[in-house]
Amino acid sequence: MHMELGKSNFRAIYCAADADVGQLFRREYIVSQISDFVDKVLDKFTDSITDQVFLTIQEDRELMLEYLRLVSDTKLDTVNQQIGKKVRFRFNLDKAPRRQDAPKSTLIKSHQMFF
Repeated sequence: MHMELGKSNFRAIYCAADADVGQLFRREYIVSQISDFVDKVLDKFTDSITDQVFLTIQEDRELMLEYLRLVSDTKLDTVNQQIGKKVRFRFNLDKAPRRQDAPKSTLIKSHQMFF
């Protein structure tokens, strides 16, 4: 009688452990899928981060006025290049081997892409 009870308990424990392992692998798979998705999103975001900064300037009245003042005090290229450099260093980005030649912002003609 004790032997049957032992086998039954062993099977129950084994089945529970097997289910836990399955859940663990499923959880790891889901975390991996989410991580891959976030990487895709961040890659797209990083590709257009400079454009997004210029769009932020363009769409904010106060920032736009300050931007225009800076441009009038120096040169357009100088201001835009400094903004691009600051974006790169603020977010610790590396230059990608390509440029965006059709940005959404009308303040720039092109910009360096990052990764």
